[in-house]
Amino acid sequence: MDERILFHVDVNSAFLSWTAVRRLRDDPGSVDLRLIPAAVCGDVETRHGVILAKSIPAKACGVHTGEAVMTALKKCPRLLLVPSEFSTYRDASRRLMAMLREVSPYLEQLSIDEAFLDVTHRTGRDGAPALAEEPPQVASMKRSGSAARSFSKNSPTLSKRRSIQARQAGLSQL
Repeated sequence: MDERILFHVDVNSAFLSWTAVRRLRDDPGSVDLRLIPAAVCGDVETRHGVILAKSIPAKACGVHTGEAVMTALKKCPRLLLVPSEFSTYRDASRRLMAMLREVSPYLEQLSIDEAFLDVTHRTGRDGAPALAEEPPQVASMKRSGSAARSFSKNSPTLSKRRSIQARQAGLSQL
């Protein structure tokens, strides 16, 4: 039996990444939210709600996804809070899934920023699985700032587990 080749794709801090990319596109001189302590949260004006996504510098300050905004601000007083932009996230998700479908029509979307992609049918120039050749869609994702983790394995469960283990180890791949 041939082994299936599955990729688990999960955009890193999707809401923050997509907000940052949109802001940089609209104002190229603006600060990149991914490079400073920043977080997407509930009501920015009243500082209520929870952290929906955070940057790596915010994580280094001890900020956690799902924690209260006021708790996060106590840990990181210079944390820049930005409101959620669900229309931006829907558009980015549609573009992401469209790019992934160009790589393979065998896609199972798990959430707004996560999917399994079966690339078993893709072959390289020599007929071997085309894992060593980066599809142009992947390069486009990297340029757009939508970095995502991706690991292949025969089982979706193992693929996701390896992806999670890689994130915990600080690895990020496409």
